[in-house]
Amino acid sequence: MTRRESKTQWTGPEGDAATESRLAGLATAGARITALTRVIEGNQQQITVVLDESLDYPRLTEAPHLTVLDVDSTLIDQEVIDLLAEYAGVGQEVARITELAMQGEIDFEQALRKRVGLLAGTPAGAIESIGSAVTLRHGAEELVKVLQAHSCQVGLVSGGFVQVIAPVANALGIDLVAANQLEVVDEEITGRLDGPIVDRQGKAQALQRFAQDTNVSAKNTVAVGDGANDIEMLQVANYGVAFNAKPALQEVADVVVNSPYLSDCLYVLGLTPRAT
Repeated sequence: MTRRESKTQWTGPEGDAATESRLAGLATAGARITALTRVIEGNQQQITVVLDESLDYPRLTEAPHLTVLDVDSTLIDQEVIDLLAEYAGVGQEVARITELAMQGEIDFEQALRKRVGLLAGTPAGAIESIGSAVTLRHGAEELVKVLQAHSCQVGLVSGGFVQVIAPVANALGIDLVAANQLEVVDEEITGRLDGPIVDRQGKAQALQRFAQDTNVSAKNTVAVGDGANDIEMLQVANYGVAFNAKPALQEVADVVVNSPYLSDCLYVLGLTPRAT
């Protein structure tokens, strides 16, 4: 990633009228926020913003027409496979493999098949139980609503499982979804996957397919993710946002957002967290 950043940084308490007004003003003016960090300590919240004031920055000249979001640990708070693993009593084994995959230290497909294999014999009812335990990231619904209010298509891609993700997408009014499918036979998870794998390259291909299906130019696409398996997706998008991301993803992203609120990504896209 190559960019020139100004040294301009400022902080202010979240909720402070001057702070929020300045953020809104930056978005309205189309200023390029290249990094945004929101830190919560007790009841106090601080926002730190880094601005890019260069004239030759080549990215994101207008609001996106397609934004594709990773799901686990980005749109939602959890890693779905870890929830299923806890249900099945293999949480520690799966968590170790998950972390290696997110850090890019093990091939994603190999890691996925190993983790899913540990779920063999789990009752299919676990999928619905896990789905009811999933929680959206703070600001996720607001992010989606604001994007949709600005005529931006929203898509979800995940190395997780469509049986859990589809209800989340439906609740948010999202039709574009790509994820893996757990094989279920005789009301049990078999430990195998049904259909093609959505891995690192599969996520990138899904973004490109979504763009084609919605007639969106590549220059108007944004991708948001948190792990190493999102690298290719952020690279094929015109603008890549690393949200509370692992170091490997931060290195290739156009902008880094570290915040408890997914809606803070709107600021770096030149929008404000208020649907109009």
